[in-house]
Amino acid sequence: MIEWYKEQFSDYAFVLACFNGEVRPRHPIVVEYFPHSDDVLFVPGLDGHTGDLPAIGQPMQRDFRVAFASEAHTLPLNVHYSEQIFHERWAPLTVTGFYDNRPHGENTDYVLPLESIEEGFFGHELLDTLIS
Repeated sequence: MIEWYKEQFSDYAFVLACFNGEVRPRHPIVVEYFPHSDDVLFVPGLDGHTGDLPAIGQPMQRDFRVAFASEAHTLPLNVHYSEQIFHERWAPLTVTGFYDNRPHGENTDYVLPLESIEEGFFGHELLDTLIS
């Protein structure tokens, strides 16, 4: 699988999260990156619950809470941290995002126009702006 990612996405970092779904409390996966484009934001979203290579574009049950942050923008939702995390440089003070619980959502990454967060979209408004 790692070789496939290296071939398909050689200029990108990726997260390979392996867990049995019973971790309590659930913790977010934080990805910080310098964008390849000035007008889009990207969050990894390919899912391979079977352990096989992800089938890009295949309809599947989605169950992700996706949040975007930008150093250049104040976004509609404030984030509250414990004292310990608050001082981490990667911890944004404001975010925007959505809950993707589509029963037949496309198995793909989340890419949206930066313009969407500049306009203050969140929730289903933001989900509707995804770029296929």
